[in-house]
Amino acid sequence: MRKIIVLFLLYFSITIYIFAQIDTTLIGKTPPEFDIISIDDKIYQYSDFKGKIIVLNFWFPNCPPCVKEIPLLNNVVKYFENKKSDIVFLAISVEGVKEFLQKFGKRKGFLYQISYNGKEIAELFGITSYPTNIIIDKQGKVTFTSVGYRDNIKEQMIENIEKNLK
Repeated sequence: MRKIIVLFLLYFSITIYIFAQIDTTLIGKTPPEFDIISIDDKIYQYSDFKGKIIVLNFWFPNCPPCVKEIPLLNNVVKYFENKKSDIVFLAISVEGVKEFLQKFGKRKGFLYQISYNGKEIAELFGITSYPTNIIIDKQGKVTFTSVGYRDNIKEQMIENIEKNLK
């Protein structure tokens, strides 16, 4: 029994360490160039969003923490309803086909623009854990990252976006 507890604690410690590394390594850096294909077949390049705050959510429908986070992320979108011209919200799914994601997005009421070519984009960013959220400021620098579900993600993201709007 003692071995199991020690192994669990070791696993838990390593997991937290890995999350912490992913969580901070992008801060202050320019993200890689990427193209997304939305579920309504629009193709966007990273450069299309120049001068805007970009909020990225890396997720997939079969990830319970990702799905649990959707209402909190929707609240962030609603909070900035009057700033839509300054902020882009992108949900980059690393799994799922377009038709399924269209139905899923409608059923869950996900307010982000949903992309279905996310696996390649996640690889560009070095993302391996989900959900992962990233905020890029108007100057093109990463100012926020979070890995894993957080009850306070809404407050953290709102605070960061408000700083970036100033």
